[in-house]
Amino acid sequence: MRNRLPRILTAVLLLIAVGFSVFAEGGTARQASGDELIGTYTFTVYGWGHGVGLSQMGALTFGDSAGRYNWNYVQILLYYYPETHMAYDEDLPASVTRGGVSYPLRQYLAHTTMAEIGDQAQSRREAVKAQIVAAYTFVRRHGFSVSAGSIAYTSKQPTNLIWSCVDDVMGQYLAYADGSTATGLFAASCPSWTASAKSAWGGGNYTGLEGGLYSPEKVSVRTVTMTAQDIITIANTYNEGRPNDQKIHLTGDPSTWLEIEEHDGAYSSNIGYVTRLRIGDRTMSGSAFRTLLFRVSGVPGLRCHCFSLRYDMQPRPAETETQTETQTETQTEPPQ
Repeated sequence: MRNRLPRILTAVLLLIAVGFSVFAEGGTARQASGDELIGTYTFTVYGWGHGVGLSQMGALTFGDSAGRYNWNYVQILLYYYPETHMAYDEDLPASVTRGGVSYPLRQYLAHTTMAEIGDQAQSRREAVKAQIVAAYTFVRRHGFSVSAGSIAYTSKQPTNLIWSCVDDVMGQYLAYADGSTATGLFAASCPSWTASAKSAWGGGNYTGLEGGLYSPEKVSVRTVTMTAQDIITIANTYNEGRPNDQKIHLTGDPSTWLEIEEHDGAYSSNIGYVTRLRIGDRTMSGSAFRTLLFRVSGVPGLRCHCFSLRYDMQPRPAETETQTETQTETQTEPPQ
């Protein structure tokens, strides 16, 4: 009897271990038994969008005529797009194509601006003009033909303020020293500081988009929760069509599956735009991880690649997604 007891205990422990394990078979992870007791991953996300270039919420703060700054649209644009200057098209294109549909230029700029910041603009005329110039710069750089997903557009009627601002600045754009059109990139909001284009998309020549510019808006903070099964789904989506040596392999304790290995400290010493995230046995940028989530059905997305991450071992929640949103004051002083 004494000899059998260790063997029985070993078998029981093995069964328990298997019940809480996830295996990788051919590079594709699958959930073993024990789904009712798995951990959760909590992402606290700061800001909204890629954070590169002009921050729309920051522009609204800088351009508030009743606020602390009272900047005009040129000041706003040259601040968010360093190493550029204002330029002007004498001959305007008749139309802009978005997602295969053509719109008269004036209509396009007004409806795009309404979609991007319309109802938030209120009386902040200079911020509206800055947004219009950025939108024109962006579409000019792409030969006045852009995909539907690259810039917003709404059928909602623009405000009189937006129409008036379009007439004020239509044809103005940002150019680099060599005369080429600037990128005109913009995002909804930043976690106090703009992101570098390199942190968002990797290598490449992104003149004036090195990030690190203070943006004075209140920081949007959103909490998103994912389960271990969500991480498996993300890995399986990534693995589709890839050879085994390029797939994500998830093994062992789920608490080890995700880790922020590097960030730029944009929000605080402990939180920033994530420049390297490990998922399973592979690494990618936080921006690449965020982009990957766009392809994953049923898994919550991340508004920005500036986030913190916490793992908790707890019973599986009734809802697989928990999202809360708050606004926090920025913690740093603006430029002088």
